[in-house]
Amino acid sequence: MLGEFVMLYLGLMAFTYFVVVIICVWSIVISIYRRLLKQALISFIFGVLTTITSIISALPFLKMHGSYSDGDRWLLIGLVSINMAFMIFVISSRFKVINKYKNS
Repeated sequence: MLGEFVMLYLGLMAFTYFVVVIICVWSIVISIYRRLLKQALISFIFGVLTTITSIISALPFLKMHGSYSDGDRWLLIGLVSINMAFMIFVISSRFKVINKYKNS
């Protein structure tokens, strides 16, 4: 039962990752259009960091064929939760940049 929950949570993390990628690319485009190269660089770095942390969070799931104990699965849930919290932070910070500069 816990293994299925972990896989569902991984799917939710993958969906959140795709939202982060879309928002980071959107933020980069708006920042370059407005000649805000610092904000474009920050958006690019956040996109790269999110990709790296998502890959690191997903790597343990390659071995997810019943050999993890429940304690290990709880650790994986914690790892994915930390990564999702970081992704939500990136979404909120980049969305503020998008809203600030899209109509100015």
